[in-house]
Amino acid sequence: MTMSGDDRFEREMRSVIREAGSSGASPELRERVAATLTVRPVQPAPSGVGWPLVAAAGVAIVLAAVVLRPQPISTALPPAASTASDQVGVGSAVAATAATEIPGPMQHPGEVQTGQLLTATDGVVINTAGSILTTHDGGATWFDVTPSAHYGASTEHDVERVFFLDPQHGWFATYDVGSPDGLMIWRTYDGGTGWTGQPMPGLRAVNWQLGFVTPTVGWLATDPGGESPKPELRMTTNSGDTWTDPIDLIAATGRSTLEQIAFLDGQHGVMTGDNLLLFTSDAGRTWSPAYVGATDYNVVEGTPRYGAVHVISAQKAFVVVDWLDPQGRTRGQTILETFDGGGVWASRYSDARHRFWDFIDESHWVAVDDEWVASTTDGASWGASTWTGLPAGLSSAVLQFADPMHGWAEVAGGTACPGGSGDGTGLCAGAAVVPMLFKTIDGGSTWSPVGDCDPASSNGFACPSPMPS
Repeated sequence: MTMSGDDRFEREMRSVIREAGSSGASPELRERVAATLTVRPVQPAPSGVGWPLVAAAGVAIVLAAVVLRPQPISTALPPAASTASDQVGVGSAVAATAATEIPGPMQHPGEVQTGQLLTATDGVVINTAGSILTTHDGGATWFDVTPSAHYGASTEHDVERVFFLDPQHGWFATYDVGSPDGLMIWRTYDGGTGWTGQPMPGLRAVNWQLGFVTPTVGWLATDPGGESPKPELRMTTNSGDTWTDPIDLIAATGRSTLEQIAFLDGQHGVMTGDNLLLFTSDAGRTWSPAYVGATDYNVVEGTPRYGAVHVISAQKAFVVVDWLDPQGRTRGQTILETFDGGGVWASRYSDARHRFWDFIDESHWVAVDDEWVASTTDGASWGASTWTGLPAGLSSAVLQFADPMHGWAEVAGGTACPGGSGDGTGLCAGAAVVPMLFKTIDGGSTWSPVGDCDPASSNGFACPSPMPS
């Protein structure tokens, strides 16, 4: 006997109701129930209609909602990431939000104390007034994105360091000795239009390092300093909403002070310092000495000081080794490279000079030697050095290149020579010793100052014309 379409539909309906599930529902049932819900208003039951049919209709509506409801997308944590159970406590207090009252664009950011270049056109700086400013056109215009709801005339917080992963995702930390909140971590997802502040109750930290490898995975290293140092490391997998229980870095590394730390991904990290090169492959829980291959002792020798880690990818990074003489002066340098996340390092280049470096990728490197700059496209051969316009006699320089042409240089020491003027010795009579931020758009052949555009400033720089990006 052939069953009609309506009879088959009713039979499947009864089966669904009886089983109280949706796994047996046919596509036709799903479509007809959906159509019923979307085009038919619910009508009062006419007199004489039995209660079983009314109940069946109600169950059908509930099941249809279950069948047709969008399912949540599951997001997996990074490998071996900490679960929510060990990310409670510190950082779990209610976060504060602050909308940024962004004024119109400014031509200059004022006197800049530090900066971070993100792309050829995007960058962020902190000026000496403690304001955070961003640019999206290579420095022609700037926007103040400091959280205005938190920073006011009645409350003073020093913004010393800011970390942006990209033009949208940024973080910075503040610490007020008199505040019960302790360290405060602020983050933005929209380039500074809005900020969320996460208090870290009870965490007293004068020294800290904060970094992220993805918009969600990051790390926080802290140390209260003073006579009772307590360097600790925390990780997060949810942008800083919660943090893991602190890792005691004294117990894990044997070092009593906070050293330089960098992570290549959520698991692999490197710690560097004087005669110190350690690595971790378990998010900082344990640290071991890294293996270093031949370092060309025939070219340079001395006591090694391992500098900041230049991360290229989750597996690759560079470290510059300064070889120090007994007086602490650099006699030469070696460039080390890792291909396995920091466990093994090999020598790529050595020279009996002292230069400041940046590594754009595996082959494109830039080095500054006082006011001279040189670059390589293969990590081996070098072009002729050119005079840059940077201050002469630099004591330090941090280079940040977004690509082979666009870079920033945060320099300190030396004497500034505006416009390349001088007495032929590379020094400028009467010029002040200044820390400054410079930018280049031609691979380092020429540089111009970023910010500090007051002609009366002790730095002696007038405002440069906006440069093309």
